[in-house]
Amino acid sequence: MCFLCLENYPDASRLEEFEYVKKVKSAILPSDPSIKGHDEASEEWDIYLDFLQLLQDYEEAPTPRRAVVAQIKNFFWGNLDLVDGFDEFMWAAFPKQCKMVSEKEASLITAHGLACEKQASSRLMSLPRELRDKIWAEAVTGNVFHVTKAKEEAPSVSPCKPRFHLHLCRAANGLASSACPPGIGDHTDCMTSGPVEVSSFKRVCKQIYLELPTNEATIFSRSAFQFADMGVAEEFLFGIAEPDRAAIRHLRFALPSELIHGHSHYHSYIPSSWGSICNYFSNPWTRNCLRMVPEEDDPPEELKMPISFYYSSCYYENNKDRLHKRYQVRRGNTSWDVSIAGLRWKGEPRVDIAIEEPPLDGDRPPWNPRGDNGSGEEESYEDEDEEEAYVGAWAAPLSQFKQYHGLSLKLYNKEGLKVTPEFEDYASRLQNILKGNTIGPWKVPNFEDSGRFRSRDEVKFMVLLRLVREHVKTYQESQAFRTTPPSTQADFTHAVIGGGAVGLAIARRLAAREGTSTILIERNGAVGMETSSRNSEVIHAGLYYGADSLKTLLCVKGRQMMYALCEKYSIPHNNCGKWIVAQTEQQWEELTKLNKFTQTIEGTPTHFISIEEAARVEPYVKAKAGILASPTTGIIDSHSYMQFLLGDFEERGGDTALHSPVVRIEALGDHGTSGWEITTRDTSSGEESTFTSEVIINSAGLGACEINNMILPTSRHRTPYYAKGNYFSYAASTPRTKHLIYPAPEPGLGGLGTHLTLDIGGRIRFGPDVEWVDSPHDLAVNSERLPQAIEQIKKFMPDIQEDAIQPDYAGIRPKLGHNSAVASGKGFQDFIIQKEDGYEGFINLLGIESPGLTSSLAIGEMVDGLLYKS
Repeated sequence: MCFLCLENYPDASRLEEFEYVKKVKSAILPSDPSIKGHDEASEEWDIYLDFLQLLQDYEEAPTPRRAVVAQIKNFFWGNLDLVDGFDEFMWAAFPKQCKMVSEKEASLITAHGLACEKQASSRLMSLPRELRDKIWAEAVTGNVFHVTKAKEEAPSVSPCKPRFHLHLCRAANGLASSACPPGIGDHTDCMTSGPVEVSSFKRVCKQIYLELPTNEATIFSRSAFQFADMGVAEEFLFGIAEPDRAAIRHLRFALPSELIHGHSHYHSYIPSSWGSICNYFSNPWTRNCLRMVPEEDDPPEELKMPISFYYSSCYYENNKDRLHKRYQVRRGNTSWDVSIAGLRWKGEPRVDIAIEEPPLDGDRPPWNPRGDNGSGEEESYEDEDEEEAYVGAWAAPLSQFKQYHGLSLKLYNKEGLKVTPEFEDYASRLQNILKGNTIGPWKVPNFEDSGRFRSRDEVKFMVLLRLVREHVKTYQESQAFRTTPPSTQADFTHAVIGGGAVGLAIARRLAAREGTSTILIERNGAVGMETSSRNSEVIHAGLYYGADSLKTLLCVKGRQMMYALCEKYSIPHNNCGKWIVAQTEQQWEELTKLNKFTQTIEGTPTHFISIEEAARVEPYVKAKAGILASPTTGIIDSHSYMQFLLGDFEERGGDTALHSPVVRIEALGDHGTSGWEITTRDTSSGEESTFTSEVIINSAGLGACEINNMILPTSRHRTPYYAKGNYFSYAASTPRTKHLIYPAPEPGLGGLGTHLTLDIGGRIRFGPDVEWVDSPHDLAVNSERLPQAIEQIKKFMPDIQEDAIQPDYAGIRPKLGHNSAVASGKGFQDFIIQKEDGYEGFINLLGIESPGLTSSLAIGEMVDGLLYKS
């Protein structure tokens, strides 16, 4: 590594005259540092020189403020006091660049505001969220586009990218149609000339753009692209922008017989375009998580290189009794490690192929499933590896789609699809090979297709993994370095029921313990589908819950842990702060009590905002009696957070069982002294699976009372209550806020009042209110409560545009009593997190509502302590 010195920074002397740079230098470097007397290769000098390099880069090519601040926080991690004053320094040192960046950001905000206003006035955006989702699902997704190259009517004066036409497929069966070329079979009515129809879909996308969280929800990820010419396919697919190309998951090809037919002299025909397309689009992971997003100076051919994954398992010194999972990615002659926790699933690739019927070659059948050795005799193969060789050169690139189930292979001629026994035999053999069940990285974060014991191959792998663990444990015991008591013969050490944020945090924490195994059991098809994903996504400060309550202790600790985790692993979040507004003298008294209470909680500051400051900072916010600010409150992308917890849990050796509601729990021995037998039922097949665990943790959220009642006697049964919270979206660009806005708390209320929150993208939403319901499945937004919500909202934001507020979504909070309150005072209900007396190895979590998301990491720590600390 080459270490730079100050001579590389001609502007260093000027910058070091600023007090901020002096503060950074004195904090990072030893006292009285000297470039000549100090080792330039030291870590301290590396950080300082990187800091100077960042400033130099900004001077030459200014970047958005958020990106620069993120880099500064990364440099000074562990010493965030150095971030204070950075903005003032940048404006003093680089006024021209800061002004340019500020003006650009202002123009973007203005443009965004105009776009919001335009969308707010559209009829489409005035429809309820459910109806907009239906329009998106039925009109924009699931379409097929025939892609052709536009004919050049005149020679181009300057070189430019060729234009392409996208024509909407007119086949009656849509995505279920064949991949025949336009004009043949079920595509007889499909056109490749005339007006292009994709523009209307782009207009719809623009109208509901605010509903789309990422680029993945565009036409490219939601549609299939069909090609009758491989050259056109390569030009189009590698000519569009990388985000659009990376989002595509469904391709369809009409392939010529020369490409497929088994004669050896045809193999020279195979075009590079076919291999390039298979190389790129067989990958089911986002390019970002694989560190494969192309840079400007990368050669274009890198995109077309084959990608391979290597699964490895190894033992670490401090990790002797379980497998440590790592993957390597290889492209060309280069390979690198990727973390399972970092993998982000894009979607299973799907390929539909229609193969042109080849001409008869004398008496030889057109399809020879065993291949041709050139003499006209069939080759026979004795093992699977040799059998795979028959697919020939054309299918070698296609074999990268192995393990995926999205391959359709059909035969066609001029009349349309054709079925022959020879071809069906060929297609069946080919698909069996391409659907091999080798254990690989495609399954790790995405168990959508099965519960834990859905396929035989998963069972084989789990049995093998368990045998390895048992052999390692036996060896450890023989070597006398075992640190935990001998395990029972249970299948798992820990069984965590409930895959919400809290269950994930508990499972992740327990999976880190040496000599243990952990399974996470979730009744839905993915983690975090209930309360954890239907809330305000607020990182709470811990203001409302009273001294010495579990909610206060765990919320404060969990908030600190959550911010640290988000910073370390770049989980989207924003420490935006919260204002609590009072409109009456009684509410002002509540704010005064809150402020006094927070002075007794370490790390939870609050302060009052003057009327003058409030008018300057948040001109649209109204507070007649006063405002209390909570600077440690923030927001988080709960889905990214839970995806990280799941990936990290599995990287630590944990197992996940989805689609697996618990139907029975039996205590083994005397009330669990010999463990627990758990039976789950697959939601699609109805098949039951039974396994055992030494410890059982009930973190089932809305289903926690049901699990509690399966285990404990009738006298200790619990009755669940459900408080629905309705949320409302806001489509207009004004008024806007920088902070979360909450009304002053009302003692005895089941929630914190209808408040204003922001999502990670800056969108405003209002809610939740409190509506007591009988079922946890009652998730339809009650639009009749909209007038009441608007009445509450206008108390603190009177200029709100009423027609821009629409029903959005709803969530259910698990309660342990009817009308139980969130805030301290009458009716307050604290978390219940305890070992159940008389039941060995049973940890029970009940009433885990707000601030459960914020407290999740601290709850995981607490449960670990209940199990392993005396």
